[in-house]
Amino acid sequence: MFDAIYVPGGQQSIDTLKQQGDALHFLNEAFRHGKAIAATGEGVDLLKASDIVGADLADQNGQIAADNDVVTTRHGAMEEVSQRFINAIAQHRHWNRAQKERVPA
Repeated sequence: MFDAIYVPGGQQSIDTLKQQGDALHFLNEAFRHGKAIAATGEGVDLLKASDIVGADLADQNGQIAADNDVVTTRHGAMEEVSQRFINAIAQHRHWNRAQKERVPA
């Protein structure tokens, strides 16, 4: 049982996880079930490899993206990412994700 997912960076780990259907399915299920999700660095690439739709993810500009309580950054301020993630967790579930039904889980 879990309330949220944090995906840290690490190119080798992310490259391995992108090849694991169970890891991608786990992310899809968490999104569909309204769990708070955060990813930093290369961890954003794992979210992009999943079937998550309806949440903007961070690009290379260093900005923090926080959309549908999915908080991501490539190299933004970790303190701000942490606070946004904590706030998303405090809301418990995020049933307002409009396109969650399009995510296979």
